Amino acid sequence: MESSFKMDCCRHKLLGNKLCILEVASDKIIITNISDLPHKRNELEINYNLFIDFKVKNKQLQAIGLITNKHHWYYADNQNLINLKQILGARVVFKGVNTLYNPLQQIGQGTFSNVYLLQSKLNSLDYFACKCLDKTQVDAQIGRQGLFEEIQAMVSLKHQNIAELLEVFEGDVSYYMVMQYYDLEFTDVLKELNLEDIPIIFRQLVAAVNFMHEKGYMHRDLKPENIMFSESIYQLKLIDFGLTTKDLGKSKCGTPGYIAPEILNLDTRINEYNEKCDIFSLGVIFYKMLTQNDLFQGSNHDEVLEHNAKCNTNFDLLIANQPKISFKPIEIDATN
Repeated sequence: MESSFKMDCCRHKLLGNKLCILEVASDKIIITNISDLPHKRNELEINYNLFIDFKVKNKQLQAIGLITNKHHWYYADNQNLINLKQILGARVVFKGVNTLYNPLQQIGQGTFSNVYLLQSKLNSLDYFACKCLDKTQVDAQIGRQGLFEEIQAMVSLKHQNIAELLEVFEGDVSYYMVMQYYDLEFTDVLKELNLEDIPIIFRQLVAAVNFMHEKGYMHRDLKPENIMFSESIYQLKLIDFGLTTKDLGKSKCGTPGYIAPEILNLDTRINEYNEKCDIFSLGVIFYKMLTQNDLFQGSNHDEVLEHNAKCNTNFDLLIANQPKISFKPIEIDATN
């Protein structure tokens, strides 16, 4: 089995240090003890039942801890440990989010989660977004297995316009999903939007959603709040995959004003929906980009939901503005 990563490390023991070689090969971590003869070899499956933590001193990684039935520490140089952490990424579960990050402030809030801005303890110039989910709520809704199925979906969706999940932590009362931090929001871009910008943005959004659909997933919560940008409108990032699924939809979910009517009017006993629900949401977002207004309006949540369910639309604003926009065909790279 060919290794994609290999490093020398040392395991500290009372009777003397043990020199080891740690390798990552496909879906396994392989540790070979080279101090003893014959060499002892231990293999660990890379999955969400493997827990890992780190020792940090003076802004540098000192050791990696592999937690199975026992807790073993392996000491190595800082750069090798950083590389190993990046390779494992969101394929394992890390412990001790506060060991690696300083929480700065809350930057978002959802029904079952809060989003915080983190600062790396290894490099104070690196900032990340962290979605914090209450374990009690997760267990009641989808359970640990359901959560990590959603995480696996995020890991598999590697695309230039989809935000990458970097790491997953599990604490005593919460799960933590660490992602790259983007400070340019769609709602801020919308205020300064020119007609010439709309095709640039919308092409990227459609490319991201098309990629998800080709992989068999539907997002189910497309809305302006889930669209971010990295530095400019040319680097759109689709975020928040908490409702992403590969199954045909049988549950009512989404954000009022952007939900496909077939979801709101769903009879869960006999009906189901598919990825076309995302296409409807894209259309609503497109309308907002053109008019700066919501397609389904109301003085309260219930009115918006009612107009959304009945698809009561008013295109007067769109007709009055008469925007003239030209689109070039979107080229889909099947290898991306």
